Amino acid sequence: NIPETKAEETITITQTPNASISKVASPKNFSAPGTVTYTYTVKNTGNVTLTGVKITDDKLGAVTLDKTTLAPNESATGTLTYDVTQADIDAGTAIKNTATVNADQNIPETKAEETITITQTPNASISKVASPKNFSAPGTVTYTYTVKNTGNVTLTGVEVEDDRLDFVTPTGGVTIGVGDTATFTKTYDVTQ
Repeated sequence: NIPETKAEETITITQTPNASISKVASPKNFSAPGTVTYTYTVKNTGNVTLTGVKITDDKLGAVTLDKTTLAPNESATGTLTYDVTQADIDAGTAIKNTATVNADQNIPETKAEETITITQTPNASISKVASPKNFSAPGTVTYTYTVKNTGNVTLTGVEVEDDRLDFVTPTGGVTIGVGDTATFTKTYDVTQ
């Protein structure tokens, strides 16, 4: 009889929960108010199933994903929108926001940033009309000045200066919104 002999072996299992995230904006540049759509994609890049997967955008909040449990190499997507306003165009500052992915498993902090650029094109047109245009005796001519904001940003401190009549606008100028006009008048006395 041979005495009972046993051998034991331990296999170590290493879990590496991990995920990647991408965030893509469409469109990426604005010169007028509009809507940007952000598409978020999270992929399980680890070797364990992730549960309770969620993405949070620091400016827009929680992203609704098409699934929240991801097997290794599986992905989930979601979208959010942001309305670019005239105030954003006037500010001219790039719109930056960051998305972060989390899961029930302790995955390393993973973030994705996207930047929307704003293109400003300030511009204006001016017209000047005299009434009446012809004199045969002394009288008063009224000049009408019309300034139109033909750019894509609100114009502030707009001043109109006539080389003969000095400033036509109030001290400090006026504000003219995109596509809007401002009208001013000034008179001149035609003498003998």
